[in-house]
Amino acid sequence: VFIVLFDVLPVLIQTVVAVVALMAVHLAILAVLVPVVVIFFVLLVWTKKKWHANRMTRHEIEREADCLLFQAIDRVLTTQSFSQADRELGEVRAKHVEDRERFFREAASGDRSNFAANSMVSTARIGVIAVCAFLIFAGDLSVGQIVFASMLSERLFAACYQMRHIYDRVTDAIEPVTVLTHLLAEPETVADPVETKPVPKAPLHVELRDVTYRYPSSSQENALSGVDLTIGHGTMVGIVGGSGHGKSTLGKLLLRFDDPTTGRILLNGTDIRDLRKQDLRRLIGYVPQDAELYDRTIRDNIRYGCPDANEAAVVRAARLAHADDFIRRIPGGYDAMIGTRGQYLSGGQRQRLSIARAVIMDPPILIFDEATNSVDAETIAEIKRAMAELRRNRTFIVITHQISTIQDADVIVVMKNGTVYGKPGKHEDLLRHNDVYRGFVRHQQNMDALLYASSSVGGSVLS
Repeated sequence: VFIVLFDVLPVLIQTVVAVVALMAVHLAILAVLVPVVVIFFVLLVWTKKKWHANRMTRHEIEREADCLLFQAIDRVLTTQSFSQADRELGEVRAKHVEDRERFFREAASGDRSNFAANSMVSTARIGVIAVCAFLIFAGDLSVGQIVFASMLSERLFAACYQMRHIYDRVTDAIEPVTVLTHLLAEPETVADPVETKPVPKAPLHVELRDVTYRYPSSSQENALSGVDLTIGHGTMVGIVGGSGHGKSTLGKLLLRFDDPTTGRILLNGTDIRDLRKQDLRRLIGYVPQDAELYDRTIRDNIRYGCPDANEAAVVRAARLAHADDFIRRIPGGYDAMIGTRGQYLSGGQRQRLSIARAVIMDPPILIFDEATNSVDAETIAEIKRAMAELRRNRTFIVITHQISTIQDADVIVVMKNGTVYGKPGKHEDLLRHNDVYRGFVRHQQNMDALLYASSSVGGSVLS
């Protein structure tokens, strides 16, 4: 709007006035100028179109180079441990070479466009001078009229250059606008309902009715098939199963990261698809397997789920997550910066911060999705102590393959091939009646025994 009002409109008015005035002076001068101006803009659009296409390709190459560089830095330990730093650097350099070539093409295209524009204007000036000289000798124009016509011609040339500059600005803005338009046009895989229902109040009961889910990339196998499950308020539910059997998918459907292909998930009888995603997720605290932390202070990371929380709430959440002790030992304490993705902390410390971040929301439902999968035995013990305190007065869903984590759960659900295998029950009941669960327990006991034996042998060798 501002470009049209303050740039385009004044130039158009000046051009119209100049053309009308030249018509009054002599049509022969206008007959020279009009074809030149038309060719000027045809060349401008043609050369600018090629320049713009080249520039978009160059920016895409730059984005690819930035992505490669970010990945190499973000995964620097993997890059160095496999001695692939030279290869990563080579790929980035190859992109930069390609980018430089595109840049020179872009510059050459711009130079050709400038040369063509200046040539057209120079040709028009020569044509106007020739016509004016002929009209003077013919006695059709006076010297004053010639001067006036020359001024109007220069005004037209200036308008051409101004419009060229405006066209350049508009073309430069097309690329980011195009990218943004495509981004906004992407359909939401999980959309909020047009008409929302009231948010259910605690105590909350979770119910899954014949839930089936198939990933969009898979056209054959279901990740979940016909899952029926009821989780009462204040219940600790353990969900166990092998990798790829639908445990984590179940947790993500509860958070509406995606919707079931068929079936329903209910909170106190309300389908979660009838709730706003924001309202639903405020009811659920989520602790993922990989603690995704930010390059901010420890306090800010804990307060991420509840930005208005006061200091007392931050400390309380840290204590419930058994994180307060190590935080106070760190220089800076709660004000310490933890680096990108929490790189200045150990895996167990990051995981406990992730737990504190979920706890500070004080959600009625808490989901631990393989929260103990990649931490040591000491940290697992800390997390289990935190779980014992956190399960009070809330629904607690623990997704894991480590049986020891959920042995004292109120209900244990065994997942196999995307379905609930057997009847959910307590640890002792499943040991008697569920062969798959017995297999999990036996396998874990064998692994624990093997690890213990390995550590004993290592200790005797060291001694």
